[in-house]
Amino acid sequence: MTLNDILSAKGAAVYTILPEATVEEAVRKLVEHNVGSLLVCSDEDRSKGQLAGIITERDILHTCASGKCAMGKMKVADAMTSKLIT
Repeated sequence: MTLNDILSAKGAAVYTILPEATVEEAVRKLVEHNVGSLLVCSDEDRSKGQLAGIITERDILHTCASGKCAMGKMKVADAMTSKLIT
């Protein structure tokens, strides 16, 4: 299997969310698009917004496991990974 095979099967779509969205909204979006992560952008229009971070299934699990998880109230900005390596 090549990288091209994987990308062809997975698709090239990139999904984003705003930092002020709730973690619950992020979970819904992850499930809706069957993905494991969302890029967190400072503007709904990706071409205008700055990349603020990424939120992954693992980020959400770590937040919930630490006892800080109120998914309907907690903001994506409080659970995301912001130190991205590019």
